[in-house]
Amino acid sequence: MKYNLPPGIAILQSVANKLDCVQSFLMKDNDDYRILKDVLGESSIIDHDKRFLENDAFITYMQMLLLAGMSMFGGVSLSCLNSFSDDGDDVLLTWDSGFSDRFSWGIYDDSMMKFISYYQDRLSSKPQHKKHLPVDIMVGIRGFFSTYLDILGSLDSKILALLSDKKSFIKMVCSDVNKDILFLVISSLPTQQLSRLFMFIYPFLPTDLTVTSPDGRSMALRAMFDSPSSDFSFLGEKMKLYLDLYFNPQFPDIQRITKEKTKEFLHTVIQNDHDFGMTQNNIKSVKESQIDVRKTLYSTLKKHLDELVYV
Repeated sequence: MKYNLPPGIAILQSVANKLDCVQSFLMKDNDDYRILKDVLGESSIIDHDKRFLENDAFITYMQMLLLAGMSMFGGVSLSCLNSFSDDGDDVLLTWDSGFSDRFSWGIYDDSMMKFISYYQDRLSSKPQHKKHLPVDIMVGIRGFFSTYLDILGSLDSKILALLSDKKSFIKMVCSDVNKDILFLVISSLPTQQLSRLFMFIYPFLPTDLTVTSPDGRSMALRAMFDSPSSDFSFLGEKMKLYLDLYFNPQFPDIQRITKEKTKEFLHTVIQNDHDFGMTQNNIKSVKESQIDVRKTLYSTLKKHLDELVYV
C-alpha cells in the first residue's frame, strides 16, 4: 500500500483489502461466522475468549472492523487522524492529538491492546478507561455505520448541485456548508488552484498566527501557506489546517475571514471553464471512489452487525 495517502483514503483501502481476507466471518453458513456468533453470545469480553485469542483470522476481522468503525469519524476527511499507513503487515496511525498507535494484522499483543484502549477513549464522548474489547463494542460500531450512512445520504443531493451549472455550484459553496462538502470541493480543485487558495487567504490573516502542524509542532502559518506546493501529501496537511481555521468557533474573526476569502477565491476559479470542468470531474471521481464505495462498505457491514447483534 502506498504511503502518504490522505488518511481518509488510506484507511478505506486498508479496510477493503482486509475485508477480502475475512469474508468467511460475514457468511452465515461458514464455521468462522458461527464461532464469531458464539463468542458474542457466550462472552462479555471478546479478547478474554480463547476462540478469539488463538485465531489469527478472527483477530484480523476485529482489527478490520475497528478501522471501518473509525473510518469516517469526524467526516469524510477523517479529521480524527493526522496520518495512516498500512504496508500489508503493520498499521501505523497518528491521531489528531499527536498520539501514535501501531499494530500488526492478525496479532493480539500489547500494541494492539494499547490501540484498543485509546480507540475507545477517542471515539467516545468521554474516556472509557477500557483495556479490553467488550462485546457491546459491536453495537457502538454498528451505530457509527448507521450515522455514516445518514451523512453520506445527505451529501448526495448537495453533490448533484455541485455537478450542475456554475450558478448552482456557487450557491452551494456560498451557503453554510458543512466540513464534508467543503472538503469535497477544496480537495477536488486542480492542484495548482488548491495551492493558490492557501496563498490567497494567508495575507488576510493575522501575521502572528500560529498553528499546530499535523505532526504536533507549533509553527507560524506563514511556514505552511505562503509558498506554492504540488506535493499532495503536503497539500493535505495544509488542507487540514485550513479546515481547522474555517470551522474553529473559538476564533470568530479568523473564521469569518477564511469563509469570506474562500468564497471569493472559488467564485474566481469557476469563471475559468477549464478549472471548473476539472473540479467537477474530480468531484465525480471522489464521489465514486469515496462516497459510493463508503456507502457500499458501511451498508454491508451494518447489515452484518444487524444480524449478529439484533437477531
